[in-house]
Amino acid sequence: MIKKLLQLIVLLTAMLAGAILMYVFAIASLMLVHACTFDRAMVYLSQAGGVRFLQALQTVFLFVLPVFLMLRIFKQDSCQYLSLRKVPVNKLLLAMLSILLMVPLMNVIISWNEQMHLPQSWASIEAWMRRQEMAATQLTELMMSDVSWRGLVLNLLVMALMTAFAEECFFRGTLQTMLKTETDKMPHLAIWVTAFIFSAIHLQFYGFFPRLLMGAWLGYLLCWTGSLWVPVAAHAFNNAMVVFSYYALDKQWIPENFGETIGTGNTWYLAVVSALSMLVLALHLSDSQFSFKQFFSKRS
Repeated sequence: MIKKLLQLIVLLTAMLAGAILMYVFAIASLMLVHACTFDRAMVYLSQAGGVRFLQALQTVFLFVLPVFLMLRIFKQDSCQYLSLRKVPVNKLLLAMLSILLMVPLMNVIISWNEQMHLPQSWASIEAWMRRQEMAATQLTELMMSDVSWRGLVLNLLVMALMTAFAEECFFRGTLQTMLKTETDKMPHLAIWVTAFIFSAIHLQFYGFFPRLLMGAWLGYLLCWTGSLWVPVAAHAFNNAMVVFSYYALDKQWIPENFGETIGTGNTWYLAVVSALSMLVLALHLSDSQFSFKQFFSKRS
C-alpha cells in the first residue's frame, strides 16, 4: 500500500511538472524554429496547427513520460506492468467492433446526459459546466477545421493513435493497476474508479456518463484480454471515427448529425440491439478469463 501511494505521488508530481514543461517546450520550440517573438508563438498556439501541436505534446508530457518515469524510479518492468503483451488480431478487431456496436446505446445515454439539469441553487455551477463543455467543443472543432488530407492524417495520428496510447498507458495501464489489489481476479472497483477519473478529467460534464461507461468498457477489455493493446485499439478506433466524421461532413460525404440519432426516437429498438450485442461480446471476450457465473458473482 505504501509503495503504491508513493508511486501515485511520483506520478502526479511528474504530471504537474510535465504540464509546465509542455508549455515551455511548445513556446520555446516555436520561437526557435520560426524565429518569432513570444506573442507570435502564442498566436500560433491558438490556431488549428498549434492546438494540435499542444495536443501531441500533452500526450507525451502529461501521460507517457510521467508513467515511464515512475516505472523507472521504482524499477518496474514497463511491458509487464502496463500489460503490453502480444494479443491475437481477432481480439483487436473485436475491440474495434465493440465501438461500432455501442453507438446506438451510447446515443441514448448521450441524449439523456445532455438533458440533465442541476437544482436551481446550483445554477452558477451548471453555467460553469456548460462553459467548459462549449470550450471543449470549440477546441475540438478548431483542430478539425484543417480539412486537407494532411490535416486528416495529422489529426488521426495525434487524436486517434497518440492520444489513445497515452491515455490508456496512464489510466488503464497505470492508474487501474495501482488501484487493484493482488487478490482481485476481476477488479471492478479499480475499473470503475479509473473510469470515473478518466471521464472527470476531460471536464466535459454533459458527456460524463457516456465517457464513464466507455472508460469502464476499456478497463474490462484490459482485464478480459490481459493486453493493453486491446483497449488502445478500441480507444483509437473511437477517436478515429470522430476525426473522420468531421472530415466526411466537410466533404459532404455524410449528412449533418449522421449517426448521432441512431438508437433514439423511432430507432429506439437499435439501442436494445446494441445493449444485447455488447452483452454477448462481453461474455465472449471474458470467456478465456472466467466463467459466466464468475462474471456476475460479485454483482449479486
